[in-house]
Amino acid sequence: MSGIIRTNRINHIVRVDRRLVVAGLLGGAASACGVALTATSGWLVVRADERPQIMLLLTAVVAVRTFGLGRPVFRYLERLRSHDAALADLARRRAETYARLVPLTPARLGRRGRADLLTGVVDDLTDVTEAPVRVTVPLLGALAAGMLASVLTAALEPAAGLVLVAMLLACAALVPLGHRLEAASQDEVLQARAEVARVAHLATRHADELRAVGGERTAAHWLRDAHGTLRRVVVRQARGRGLVTGAVLLVTAAGTVGCALVAAASDVPPPVQALLVLTPVATGEALGVLADAVRALARSRAAERRLDAVLDQAPAVRDADAAYAAAGDVLAGARRAPRLELRGVTASWTAGQTHLGPVDLVIEPGEHVALVGANGSGKSTLLAVLARHLDPVRGRYLVDG
Repeated sequence: MSGIIRTNRINHIVRVDRRLVVAGLLGGAASACGVALTATSGWLVVRADERPQIMLLLTAVVAVRTFGLGRPVFRYLERLRSHDAALADLARRRAETYARLVPLTPARLGRRGRADLLTGVVDDLTDVTEAPVRVTVPLLGALAAGMLASVLTAALEPAAGLVLVAMLLACAALVPLGHRLEAASQDEVLQARAEVARVAHLATRHADELRAVGGERTAAHWLRDAHGTLRRVVVRQARGRGLVTGAVLLVTAAGTVGCALVAAASDVPPPVQALLVLTPVATGEALGVLADAVRALARSRAAERRLDAVLDQAPAVRDADAAYAAAGDVLAGARRAPRLELRGVTASWTAGQTHLGPVDLVIEPGEHVALVGANGSGKSTLLAVLARHLDPVRGRYLVDG
């Protein structure tokens, strides 16, 4: 069982399956309806200003209503599909993650408390499983809507279609840049938040002692420093999102101006000119999801690294062959305390370091033994070996022989 658990690694965060592709296409249909709604409305307003016969406007009126209704319907179907896939994936991965944590308890979980560890694992796992909903689906939707808008615009005016393609390429180039800026401060933000929590816990837990020695101002200074550090790293991290958001707006503005120049130089009717000018504006709105997608991608990758760092460790205690399992059954059924013996035992909590030994020790049934030594001498490690929370690195641990 342990071998199966160890080989079951966290999947890559941007995992594309059929349900997510369908959800992305539904999202693209919703965004395309929004683009078409804006463009068709512009055409309708300009065409109506020419005061044609009302029958000539009915098709555009029906199209506006259709796109207006289609946008929320497709968005609802996209959310339903994507969240169903994400929640099912979350339930499966939680069960797998907890199964992988059990063999690591307690020796491989470090000095983190159980509540702190589980909170971190739950939060990281949530970030990983939400990545398809917050990254894959929005990007697929924006790409589908942008390509559809480019094709339809190019059918009316090829030069305007090229402008929209240039918009898409420019926004695509912003994704890796924004991700790099966002990801650069992920670990710093987590460390700063942990420091704020640590200092706040220390100050509140020992408030009476701090008051007794006059240390309230010092503790308040620690807390201000921790919050100041957190504020600085959060502001630095937000630069990536700010850059992507601002750059998308600038690209949209440039695309709108470009399409306006193309429309002004074209011989298409004025209603079509209005459609060409408004299409990049609506397309830029569809591309506005890039900033949130970049943030979710950076958070998910950082969460994935932290999960793998915890779950990919080798268990500190491993079951041996069937003979040892049979011996364990015999000892469990014994009616007296066993004889414990350590022969040249060394043990380690982390690879490359020795935290105990070598130690020789014999404890007879009913005997009381006191472990005495300075801090760090290995008392807790010895108790962990005796309780089999930690296996020896070298030597033998015999129970009734």
